[in-house]
Amino acid sequence: MKQNMVSAIKSGQSPNADTFDDLPLNDTLKRSIRNHGFIELSTIQNQAFPLYLNGENVFVQSPSGTGKMSMAAISVLQSVKLPSLSSTNPDNPVLSRTAQALVLTPTREMALSASCMFNDLGKSMGVLCCACVGGIKPRDQKTELDAGVDIAIGTPGRVEDLINRGWLSTAQIRLIILTETDDLIRRGFKNNLINITSQMPEGLQVLIFSPTAPVELMELLNSLNLNPSPVHVRPNLDRP
Repeated sequence: MKQNMVSAIKSGQSPNADTFDDLPLNDTLKRSIRNHGFIELSTIQNQAFPLYLNGENVFVQSPSGTGKMSMAAISVLQSVKLPSLSSTNPDNPVLSRTAQALVLTPTREMALSASCMFNDLGKSMGVLCCACVGGIKPRDQKTELDAGVDIAIGTPGRVEDLINRGWLSTAQIRLIILTETDDLIRRGFKNNLINITSQMPEGLQVLIFSPTAPVELMELLNSLNLNPSPVHVRPNLDRP
């Protein structure tokens, strides 16, 4: 089944998968997924994972309880390549280990919760996460980032500040995930999102998760020229 999935993705088709084992994911990540009780794909995961694995930008619109955050975590962990070596410092993998993925959330509490989930799922992979949020001194976060990180998770205001200070490197970031994007916009983070994405390297992939699709969100996607593939699940059509 895995080989059929890989072939379908490479050919641009939309393969059908029922379980996480059907997806061409990292074997260590698959074991962690099973150990955490994730077996069957939800409806949005069934539709969106093949698009993500094909390298497309994806806009997932679905209500709470449909598997958006677990998909975000698994997508990010799948994207991380270890060790992350810098061409300028090939003999010191710790000091040259900078973020490969960025996850943006509307609140500090959501970022901390997501960081715990990502760390838990990625523990067996040796993945390092950093929560970039208010309530923590920026210099303390600089120390954590300098020590080595694979995934940065935070609120747009603090993340933009760390990038502007030169403390959060964007050089190796290849994946950005926007969670609860409608709420990000309601809270006034639209310009932060534009500023952050403008500082990313070429070849960036973006996954957008949102329960709703207000006009302001669609305007943001247009301004960023993302042209994401849409995945839409209506309420009550998915298991919790």
